Amino acid sequence: AAQHVEYFGLSSIARDVNEMVSALGSKGANFALADSFGALVVQRTQSLFPALFDRVIMSSFTAPDRFDLFETAFAYESVVRRVLQYCE
Repeated sequence: AAQHVEYFGLSSIARDVNEMVSALGSKGANFALADSFGALVVQRTQSLFPALFDRVIMSSFTAPDRFDLFETAFAYESVVRRVLQYCE
């Protein structure tokens, strides 16, 4: 496994995201909504493929020593619902 370590990392994941989004195509704008580690992935994806997403929302508001899945999920859902109201 150690011999393949160069294939793992944010840049590798970003290339995978680019391939998936490109393969799926789009009938409109491409949006990325990311939380926690996903925000790091989207940030790297944006740096490597700046034209991939038309809009990006990144949220990383939890600290590792205070992470609570349910509190985070409910807070995140509340924010997402407010943001989506403006997208209609």
